[in-house]
Amino acid sequence: MKGRRMGKATRAHHFVLSLRGGGGHVAFVPLLLLRNMKVTMLKIGDEVEVVVHRCEDYGVFARSGGGEEIFVTAPELSWSQPVNTHELLGKKITVKILRLNSAEDIWAASARHANAVSNPYREFLDAPPEKKFRAKVTHRWTPKLGIDVRLDNGARGKLLEHDENLKLGEIILVRIVEVDPGVAAHLVVQRV
Repeated sequence: MKGRRMGKATRAHHFVLSLRGGGGHVAFVPLLLLRNMKVTMLKIGDEVEVVVHRCEDYGVFARSGGGEEIFVTAPELSWSQPVNTHELLGKKITVKILRLNSAEDIWAASARHANAVSNPYREFLDAPPEKKFRAKVTHRWTPKLGIDVRLDNGARGKLLEHDENLKLGEIILVRIVEVDPGVAAHLVVQRV
C-alpha cells in the first residue's frame, strides 16, 4: 500500500496549507479548522494605516486594511498635546504595532511612535549635561513618582527631588539626567 487516495468528496473538504521545500510535503487541513483561524500579516514593529471606527475617552479602536482590530491609548496618539479621541472617528491614522493581546485578539499600537521624526525626546539624546531647559510643573509631588514637568518642546519628564514649594504651572530650569526616547519615552530631570 503506497498511499491513500482521497476521493472527490474528501478532497472538496480539505485545503492545501503548505508546501515544504523540494521534498513535496503537503499538509491537508480540514476547512472547518481554517474557518476559525485568523490569518494576519501584521507583526510587531510594522507601521500601518488604519481607520478609526470607535472612540472612547481612554483611546481609539481602529481596523487595518486586513481587518485586524487595533487599539491606541489616548496618550499614544500624540507626543505633545492631548488629543480629543472623538474627533478621530472615521479618520485614517498611521500607527506602529507594539504588541498583540492574543487573549482578546487585538493589537496595541502607537501613533506617536509611527512618526519618530516628531519625537521630542530625541533632541535630548545628544544634549550636553550642563545645558539648561525650561520646564513647567504639571503635577505635584508624590513620594513614588516625583514631580511631573513638561518641557517647552512638549516632552514630559520626572523631577525626582522633593520640593513642597513648587506650584502647579510654575516654570523652572532643569537639566537632563536620563533619556529614554523609546516606547516608554521619558526624561528624568534635575532642578538647576
